[in-house]
Amino acid sequence: MCTLARAPLRGVFRRAAVLMSPARYGLFGLLMIEAMACGTVDLVSRMAGSRELIIDGVNGLIVDMHAHEEVAHLIATLFADKVQ
Repeated sequence: MCTLARAPLRGVFRRAAVLMSPARYGLFGLLMIEAMACGTVDLVSRMAGSRELIIDGVNGLIVDMHAHEEVAHLIATLFADKVQ
């Protein structure tokens, strides 16, 4: 469980290139909403409930978390874009 206060958590999200949620089920998605509000790209599993919040390619990315090379390439691309 994250113990960061809200103000420092916003700073973490603003500096992050991506928030990855590999969960297979159950998440409501509050964490994803908070990250989106700070401009962080959400990367979520096709199998999780949080995918109901994400429009693939618009406000985040929905991926097959079992496609490890694809996910790694996508994360590397997001990090490169954040640095530029």
